[in-house]
Amino acid sequence: MDRESLEAKAEKTLRDTDTFRLPVAIDRLAQRLNLTMEAGALGDDVSGMLIIRGERGAIGYNSAHVRVRQRFTIAHEIAHFLLHAKRSGKPQLFLDGYMFSPRCYPIAWSGTRRGGGQPTRRRVVDAAEPR
Repeated sequence: MDRESLEAKAEKTLRDTDTFRLPVAIDRLAQRLNLTMEAGALGDDVSGMLIIRGERGAIGYNSAHVRVRQRFTIAHEIAHFLLHAKRSGKPQLFLDGYMFSPRCYPIAWSGTRRGGGQPTRRRVVDAAEPR
C-alpha cells in the first residue's frame, strides 16, 4: 500500500470513529475499533503486542515507556489491526519489539500465533527464532 493510500485509510478510520482531531484520542479510537488496552511490564525488549480474535482485539503496551512512546506503540498496534489482521476467527498475536539475539541478528518480530490462551512474551519470542 503506498503512502497516499495509507493516509487516506487513516483519515477514513479517524472520521468513521469520530476521532479526526488533534491530539487524536487514541483510547477512544481503540475502543471504537473493539480494542481493549492494557499497560504492562513487558521488559526492555518489547514495546507492544496485539492479540486478535474475530472482530475484537487487545493491545498491550509497555508501562515503563514514556507516554509519547506508549501512544506511538498503541497507534502501531491499531495499524496492525486495520492493515494486517485476518478476521478468520483463529487467534492472532502481533508482537513488536527490538532486541538482539545471541546470534547477533535483530529480532523485530511481528507475526501471528495460533492456539488458545495468551502465550507469554518469552514463549512467543522463542517461537520466532529461526531453527
